[in-house]
Amino acid sequence: SLVGSEMCIETDPTAAFGTDFNAQGAATTDRQTALNLQYETPLGEQTDLSARAFYGLYRYKGSYTYSGVEDRDEDDGRWWGAELRLVNTAFKGHKLVVGAEYQKDLKRELHYYPAALDTGMGVPPKNSRWGVFAQDEITLTDRLTLNVGLRHDQPAEGKARLSPRLALIRQHDADTTVKALYGT
Repeated sequence: SLVGSEMCIETDPTAAFGTDFNAQGAATTDRQTALNLQYETPLGEQTDLSARAFYGLYRYKGSYTYSGVEDRDEDDGRWWGAELRLVNTAFKGHKLVVGAEYQKDLKRELHYYPAALDTGMGVPPKNSRWGVFAQDEITLTDRLTLNVGLRHDQPAEGKARLSPRLALIRQHDADTTVKALYGT
């Protein structure tokens, strides 16, 4: 699937970000595009495998006027990645999901030009991260489900993160679902 979105405000008189009200030339363009390729196949009666590859890009341009002086900022990001996921329903009342993901940043730039002076914001131009995850969706009753998950992410730079997730989901009726969620 290919998904793209663009928001372009050619003239923004609203004093966004504390700029001068009704200033000429105030404008923003926010563009994001994502390409996803996915393959799914059964590995048996109770196990499915899915593989996904993705590519994305993000571009932002803004022009702002503060006290009569024009400032600009520009962001440009590109990345690619892949994910493998196994789903198993061998245990009655359980849906187990395990997987791994990798993402590589091809470009990460952030520039801020106050009064035409580039003060590029020290964002590492390239980075990568990998993660592994596991989740169990437990059917407690025909209307009540408990979801327990854990994810470990390791960036190439910085500390690893462990992210738990817990959810209690109740299907009240055909039109109403109530969820209590916890996660980091």
